[in-house]
Amino acid sequence: MINIAFYDGTHATFRAWALDFAQRHPRYMKNGSLDWPHVCKAIEACGYSEITASNIAHVKAALEQRAAAKATA
Repeated sequence: MINIAFYDGTHATFRAWALDFAQRHPRYMKNGSLDWPHVCKAIEACGYSEITASNIAHVKAALEQRAAAKATA
């Protein structure tokens, strides 16, 4: 089960970023739309279970690194 918690009003900001992220990394798209469950699974795989104002930049960076690694694998 995917269980990512969003705090400090980060959900809308992160979701907008995730759409841009998925457009740059199509493996995170499904049927032309953001594959939100896939993104959340990747967040968990990077070791995060919550997104806050203080860690949102770290989560984004971790996802970028994960996507880059998957692209070259």
